[in-house]
Amino acid sequence: MKVLAGAIYVAVAVVLAGVAAWPIYRSLSFVVLVAAASLLGAGIAVLVRWRRWNGWAAAGLVTAAVLLVGIPLAVPSRLGPPNQLLHGLGELITGALFGWKDLLTVDLPVGSYRNLLVPALIVFLVGTASALLLAWRSDTLGVLAVAGLMLFAIAAP
Repeated sequence: MKVLAGAIYVAVAVVLAGVAAWPIYRSLSFVVLVAAASLLGAGIAVLVRWRRWNGWAAAGLVTAAVLLVGIPLAVPSRLGPPNQLLHGLGELITGALFGWKDLLTVDLPVGSYRNLLVPALIVFLVGTASALLLAWRSDTLGVLAVAGLMLFAIAAP
């Protein structure tokens, strides 16, 4: 029952965060990113729980997932030949570090401009996996599941 309740809570939180962030992006790329990243994050959480892996394994899987799907989802303009993919990887990393600041200085909506979808990728992939894993805990850390995606939803507008 706890697993179902946590999954429903996180699904609602993902939808609310997506709706709250919509004015920032207003693009089909954002909708695809939210759907794919949250499903991938949920899949990682299910795998980690099923295999009873620790937080380090979860962090490793989430990091690998960001690196694997980051270019097609968050920097789609860099899909192409190997040199473009290499530039895309650099933009993915800089977007993870500085994309938050860049979102504050660019006119809205940003669509899929440069690497400005990277913060959304991190929020929805990492946020979904983290929120589910926290919601499914038996100890008091489970209450932290409330904070992550809702914080983004509140701060986004």
